[in-house]
Amino acid sequence: MARVLLVVCLAALCAGWSSASTDRTHGGNKVSDSDIKKLTEQLFTVDKHALNSAVRIDLQGKTYSSATDDKAPRPLLSVDESRAKSANGNVALLARLYDKYTPDCTKAEKETPEKKQQQSDLLDGLLATPVLTTTLNFLAGKGLVPTGKAAQKQFLNKLWFSLYSRGGGALGSSAFEHVFLGELKHGDVSGMHSWLFFNKQEEAGKADYKGYIKKLPLGESGTLLKVRFEWLDANKPVNSLFVGASPELEMSLYTLCFLSRPDQKCHVSAHGVNFYIQTWSFKLRDGFSTIGSAYPSL
Repeated sequence: MARVLLVVCLAALCAGWSSASTDRTHGGNKVSDSDIKKLTEQLFTVDKHALNSAVRIDLQGKTYSSATDDKAPRPLLSVDESRAKSANGNVALLARLYDKYTPDCTKAEKETPEKKQQQSDLLDGLLATPVLTTTLNFLAGKGLVPTGKAAQKQFLNKLWFSLYSRGGGALGSSAFEHVFLGELKHGDVSGMHSWLFFNKQEEAGKADYKGYIKKLPLGESGTLLKVRFEWLDANKPVNSLFVGASPELEMSLYTLCFLSRPDQKCHVSAHGVNFYIQTWSFKLRDGFSTIGSAYPSL
């Protein structure tokens, strides 16, 4: 009898987070479409650090993915940087990491103590916002993330900053680099869905906007854009940007949709406007499922 009780107790102890970790890839069983729409409406409402008022969009000409001409001689974005940084301190924390990554994802990334500290500082900044806190509380209630700030930070660190290989064996990519910065692979651009990073690349003369394909206004929360551009002389025929969104809102939406609708369309709502977020998963060597890509679509 004692042996049976011991086995039962061990099984119960082991169930804990390991069970939630396994189940999180099946979030659709726990999170309904109405749950997602209700939560995302709430996130857009509680996001007090949206940056739409600090950016001006110059759409210029309309284009299409297979075009080769330039429909936009001027930059897409003009950002009042001092206003953006004063409105949201996470803008500066995010920008500190821009020069810490190698664009070529076939080359191994260097994880220096300075880089790791800046990753940690960014997570601390994002975790201090009501947007990400609300998201994680919801996901914890569904058993998709652990409870407690320390455990949640550790989980987000692994989800967003774990290095993996997109080919050739080199640990040259991560969810963060792919989504919030950008990557090059054999002359093609991949990822690069952060409007803040895109703006910095335009300012540095590294990104050349070629025109817009589609737009979807989201009121005071910003604008979804589908665009074409070149980055470091490589072409990106189609790319989506959530212009005006705060870093914490973007991380919240992508984390939510990846955990609840991995490798699927995740239908969200902002001020009554519907669109969806697409995520793709990437399995790490230890079996942990992380983000291969995440972006808004319209």
